[in-house]
Amino acid sequence: MGRARLSALDGSFLRVETPTAHMHVAWKGIFEPRKPPHPPVVSVEELRRAIAGRLRHMPRFRQRLAFTGGWAGLLA
Repeated sequence: MGRARLSALDGSFLRVETPTAHMHVAWKGIFEPRKPPHPPVVSVEELRRAIAGRLRHMPRFRQRLAFTGGWAGLLA
């Protein structure tokens, strides 16, 4: 995935976010209990490993912001 501009919606979230008004989106997952012989509880570390192992399939979630400097990047 090459360089891409933020969508208007993503840009608006970035512009209105402040240290006291966080504009991130949350997610909640509901998981079925594991069947024996696996332990019934999934640890945070197991969940992190599972997500990390799949991130290569979701390039959008691996992107980083690159600020162009000044207001030019925000007004373009």
